[in-house]
Amino acid sequence: MRSDRTLRFESVRSLRMAKPAPKLHMEVQTMSRYTLAPRAEQHEVVVGWDPPLRQFFAQVFDARSGDDNNIILWEDYPSVDALADSIFPYAGLPDATREKLAADSGRPARQVGPVARPERVRIHGVNCSVDQVTHPLGGNALLLYIGEGEGRELYALPTAYLADARLAPDEVLVKDYSENAGMLAALIEAGVVVPTGRSIRSGYVELHVVTLTECGP
Repeated sequence: MRSDRTLRFESVRSLRMAKPAPKLHMEVQTMSRYTLAPRAEQHEVVVGWDPPLRQFFAQVFDARSGDDNNIILWEDYPSVDALADSIFPYAGLPDATREKLAADSGRPARQVGPVARPERVRIHGVNCSVDQVTHPLGGNALLLYIGEGEGRELYALPTAYLADARLAPDEVLVKDYSENAGMLAALIEAGVVVPTGRSIRSGYVELHVVTLTECGP
């Protein structure tokens, strides 16, 4: 017997993969769908807003496979920030697309504006500016950007969120593995965080508990 998730997946797959419906004279909000530039050529990345579910959604497919088993990611999200965080390994979310999703949904393009920080971090030979923001699910988070002004682009998400982690208001969890290897040392050297010596295991990886040197409200 197929699970409820499988039945729901099959029922919305054709709708989300279809072209946007033409506008009717009556006011009907249709599902939006935007294709993003992937980080790897074999991926197809799609995001949008689902009015009936009142959720954002993201889909990542392996374009090399022509069957229904090419799905890498298919999830719903309560905010644009949560969506952007999830798809980051596959594609960045441009500011223009953020604004379109915000207009589609009537929700903010960003959950909370960044808290200004003077620090800059050098990681993997790249100079980055640091933004401290409020994570959509609670607590603080850090974002690393390259470039200046309107040309800034998100470079890395050095922190993680765990619902059951017991952290102080000024503490965050730093990812120091895979593409984020060396992140902990870089943030400490830049004076952005102070190590606590604690860590939390999540699956096969360790997340390092650190204290922010400047904590937003």
